[in-house]
Amino acid sequence: MATTYTWSIDSMSTLPQVNGFTDVVVLCKWLCVGVDGQTSVTTEDFTKITFNSSNPDYIPYSQLTEQKVLEWVFASLGADGVSSIEQSIQGQINSILTPLVSASAQPLPWAGA
Repeated sequence: MATTYTWSIDSMSTLPQVNGFTDVVVLCKWLCVGVDGQTSVTTEDFTKITFNSSNPDYIPYSQLTEQKVLEWVFASLGADGVSSIEQSIQGQINSILTPLVSASAQPLPWAGA
C-alpha cells in the first residue's frame, strides 16, 4: 500500500503591521501526517514566512485559506525540504511495519557448556 501525506496548518503567528499591511503572517506551525494502511506518523514544525512588501502576496488575514498558507510553507521549505520531510515520515513508517532484527550474541558451540 502506498503512503499518503496530508499537510495542515496548526497555528499562525502574525505581526500587527508591516509596511502598512496589517496582521502579516510570519510564522506557521504545520503538521504532516503520513498514512500507510493502519500505520500513521505525524511530524510537526514551524516555518518562517517571509513577507516581501515590494511584491506582496498579501491577503487579509480573515480571507486566508489553509491551501494558500500551505503554498507559502511549501515555497519556504522548497521542493527538497518537502520531499525530505515526507521521506523521513516514510522511513518511520517502514520501521514500524518492518522492525529491524537485532543480532544477538550466542555462546560459541565449541566452547562447551
